[in-house]
Amino acid sequence: MLDSQPKDLESVETRLDILAERGNLCRRPISASIEDGIFELRGTGTTRLLFYFRVNREIMFVHAVEKKKSKLDRKDIELAKTIRSQIEEHGEESNIDPVGGKD
Repeated sequence: MLDSQPKDLESVETRLDILAERGNLCRRPISASIEDGIFELRGTGTTRLLFYFRVNREIMFVHAVEKKKSKLDRKDIELAKTIRSQIEEHGEESNIDPVGGKD
């Protein structure tokens, strides 16, 4: 994400504030449901932060991508779901290995 355009990062920061305030009431263009409880926070450019909601309106970010095509890559969605599962099973302080030692 550090390679994102400054304007895109600025829009992500602004939209983070809106997401924190509105939570699951946010819709496009700020946020969109991807699948199975995974959502994306959308920058004005190609930056996407994948997250899910926990109890008490807590937002847990699990993956960040630079979207290159019109749709997110399936591998990025699956990675976000894997990380979510590991966090929920082992806690957020655990040493998470979302790729299971694979290349």
